[in-house]
Amino acid sequence: MALQTDDPFLASPPIPHERLRIAVTARRIAYLKLGYEPIPVLSGRKRPALNNWQDIPITVPPDEDVITPWGETYPGALSTGIRTRYTPGFDIDIKDQKVADQVEQALLNMVPGGTILKRVGQPPKRLIPFRCTTPFKKISATFKASDETVHKVEVLADGQQFVAEGIHETTQQPYRWADNVNPLSVAHEHLPLVDEELARRFVAEAGEIMKRAGWSEVGAQGKPKNNGKPNGRANGNTETAAKAPGSSIYGRTALRSECAKLAAMDKDSGRNNQLNSASFNLHQLVASGDLDQDEVRDQLFAAAEKNGLVGEDGVASVRATIESGARAGAAQPRQRGKGATPPSGQQDDGGGRTQRKLPLVPFHQLVPGTSSPYLVKALIPRTGLVAVWGPPKCGKSFWVFDLALHVALGWDYRGHRVLPGPAVYCAFEGAEGYKARAAAFRLKHRIETEPPFYLLPMRLDLVKEHPALIAAIQAQLGGERPVLVALDTLNRSIAGSESSDEDMTAYLNAADAIAEAFGCVVVIIHHCGVDGTRPRGHTSLTGTVVAQLAVKRDTLNNIVVMVEWMKDGPEGEVVSSRLETVEVGTDEDGEAITSCVVRPSEVTAGAVGRKATGAAKVAFDLLVKAIAESGEVPPASNHIPTNTRTCRTSAWRSYCYAGTVSESDNPDTKQKAFVRAAKQLQTLGIIGIWNDNVWVTGHAGHSRT
Repeated sequence: MALQTDDPFLASPPIPHERLRIAVTARRIAYLKLGYEPIPVLSGRKRPALNNWQDIPITVPPDEDVITPWGETYPGALSTGIRTRYTPGFDIDIKDQKVADQVEQALLNMVPGGTILKRVGQPPKRLIPFRCTTPFKKISATFKASDETVHKVEVLADGQQFVAEGIHETTQQPYRWADNVNPLSVAHEHLPLVDEELARRFVAEAGEIMKRAGWSEVGAQGKPKNNGKPNGRANGNTETAAKAPGSSIYGRTALRSECAKLAAMDKDSGRNNQLNSASFNLHQLVASGDLDQDEVRDQLFAAAEKNGLVGEDGVASVRATIESGARAGAAQPRQRGKGATPPSGQQDDGGGRTQRKLPLVPFHQLVPGTSSPYLVKALIPRTGLVAVWGPPKCGKSFWVFDLALHVALGWDYRGHRVLPGPAVYCAFEGAEGYKARAAAFRLKHRIETEPPFYLLPMRLDLVKEHPALIAAIQAQLGGERPVLVALDTLNRSIAGSESSDEDMTAYLNAADAIAEAFGCVVVIIHHCGVDGTRPRGHTSLTGTVVAQLAVKRDTLNNIVVMVEWMKDGPEGEVVSSRLETVEVGTDEDGEAITSCVVRPSEVTAGAVGRKATGAAKVAFDLLVKAIAESGEVPPASNHIPTNTRTCRTSAWRSYCYAGTVSESDNPDTKQKAFVRAAKQLQTLGIIGIWNDNVWVTGHAGHSRT
């Protein structure tokens, strides 16, 4: 027997917006107290209202009250989502009732004891939430029936969410829970406990059931998983043979332009009229097959939310305006050959659609220009995508931050000429620390005028939100264009997997859109793979960028940046830097606040080593290897330089014995050769030794022991 529901979205007649907002806030607090992680979701959509919703702490008094302000800040986001990091949602997105029931029963046969909840938005599809103690990533399988209907099962996990209550995106009706038993009826701890292994078994079993139904497994975009060609692509090409409707260059350019203009509008500047006009123009392109209707409506709504129109006029009013323009635009498909001017670089094909102009340049006109192709001479190209990668704590973020400030100030960088201009640094992680970095740079360089440098201190999903980022840059910089946009890091701005070709292609396309919007270079900061020999994840990153720079620490703790390769440019350029600690103030406890600035390094470990010869040079190279493989920073000492990696003298001796510091097999001879080499390196001031610690000094000419 169904229980009576208290879901405010199911109230009849519908309750007023203000009462609904109060009720939703109270329910979100109740979700949190029962162990769930609620977030605000746009009403009638599935998109969270918060940019950094995956990571924000969700608390209520006696801690900071995060939830209550959402009602005021996001009045158009009254649906409530549940983060699935610890509440994985088993989503049976199957449109066939019989198969959906079979998959659900297979799941219930697998799970241990606990209360089963079932949420339904668009029957026969359903979602069943569980709990886990160890987070895992999303797992899914997608199949296509003979009638082209796509069915899938997903386990929404770390980094995703599901809508627990509110209005369904497609039906525009409230979500419902079976027997009116919802998460507010069952504490999180009473949900069945699952793990990644069970989730994978479920998806595999669901796949078998769908295969038995005669359906074919496809990729996430509905394409066959394997067509007999490499990577599932015809002829190994990275593009499909023909563009699907709703994806023309003309349409995408118009969409970016209209939404950026709308998002940047101020109050009392005709935002509603502009929204209606933009909807009309873009839905003309929808009708002519140049844009996807859902994408247009999502982007227009996001732009209206950005400029405050949703907050002031309400969700219903904004959607009505979009719908009004959409109906009028759809009735008049854009015929670009009849009065409309195609965008630059395109021409009419005679049938009302446009084609790109393909200019053929004769040989005698192939003359190089005189303008520099570099933003930073021999280091950073002027346009395109650049990857700067390295292991954690290697200093890559410090280095790019320093480089970007030099560009903004128009200062040459270590003797490399710079093309000056505004720089935008997107700090997707550790954003608070950049305030101290900026203060340290300001103090050390004694800056008197503020550079045109801008920081974005928040996490983004670049694929979904790059239009908003472009609009924000345009609004903040006015008529100026940035010459550099840094994305720090790739991992913190991608919603999918770094190892997925589809997710990485979408990410790189988004980054490319930023570069194209401003004619600038976009620097993508990224981590290394497990073996440390290349950037982590899919190789499409290396295949797409115009330059790739590797960052590492040497044995002197220098930040060494090397140009691994550059399209139409030199390779092998090396810049060596060191971090210098700067005190920028004191905290409320009276303790010093410090950060670091990047300074040129006078010498590198390689340059120091070249001063040694013979057996001493061999011993030095083996010391560098020993420190790299087994070294560590010892406790503070008056005899060893601060933050210097050392290794045990005994470990170094073992490396030398195993190496070729002496050609003799006689232990006595090896011992004497090692002692002679160590004394020579000390005399040259190349190494320091204290007790059983040995290190590279980096200052040939004076010993540091």
